[in-house]
Amino acid sequence: MRGLCLSLCCLAGCYQDLELLVEDAGITEPDSGADAGRGFDAGSDDLGTRDLGTSDLGGPDLGPSPLRCSDRGEVDEATLCLDEVEGEAGSAVALPVFALLPSSCEGTGVQSGTLEIDDERFTLLNETALGCFSRAQDGDLVIWTARTSAQDIECPTFLAGMLRDQLIFQIEPSTPPGRYPIRWLSTFVQGADVSVPCPGSGSIDAAIRVR
Repeated sequence: MRGLCLSLCCLAGCYQDLELLVEDAGITEPDSGADAGRGFDAGSDDLGTRDLGTSDLGGPDLGPSPLRCSDRGEVDEATLCLDEVEGEAGSAVALPVFALLPSSCEGTGVQSGTLEIDDERFTLLNETALGCFSRAQDGDLVIWTARTSAQDIECPTFLAGMLRDQLIFQIEPSTPPGRYPIRWLSTFVQGADVSVPCPGSGSIDAAIRVR
């Protein structure tokens, strides 16, 4: 469904548009149960699925639930973080993007990054170049930016740990069950006060789990 574009400025009404898209696409909200706090290395050496065992329920064993961005606590450098999400083949999932900030950085201005994803399995639905966000998929790359201002629109300054955006992906119906890593190839975080830069440009990868 490439080409579906939404103008998402950071005003309340624009966020309602995102909520409607999430609802209309039948997106499953990420699990917030007790397992959400368990540690997990979301990195991977390649973008293929990891080896799958069999769970007690008879389905694929996708491993333990990852540690959520909001549960990671203090960081030493400004870090763009993804929350791992889960969905069925043929459905859409919303991948949350957070910025984790050290104590020396009170808020952020511009944040941007390039992600690597399996484009044969996943298509970005909410591409846009308007408003406070830009999102675009070019093959296996997703280029994302959150701005402080755009087209005379006042965009908010985000505080540490706040949800920045959601990347909505369509899972191809033929996708086999498995865990499909999503990797940051590059990241950039600018502090809200340009005279006090946020140190570092770290990243925390995640994955889309397909049942």
